[in-house]
Amino acid sequence: LKVLNIYVQDAPRSGRPTVQTLRKIAKIEKLITKSRAGRELNTYQLTEEVGILATTAWRILRRHLNMRKTKPI
Repeated sequence: LKVLNIYVQDAPRSGRPTVQTLRKIAKIEKLITKSRAGRELNTYQLTEEVGILATTAWRILRRHLNMRKTKPI
């Protein structure tokens, strides 16, 4: 019994396209790493710069850039 690749390939999924593009991830990373002021930005300030929602900015920071919440000292 031979299984062809056509039968096991993922079909296109319905739903909204992702907002987390590589360009936006790179822009957030650049904003954060360029200075101390950039590292102190919160997710709402990032949304104004990049044009995404705060929850999306938080997900990008957490999942793609491996950052976490810290208390400024």
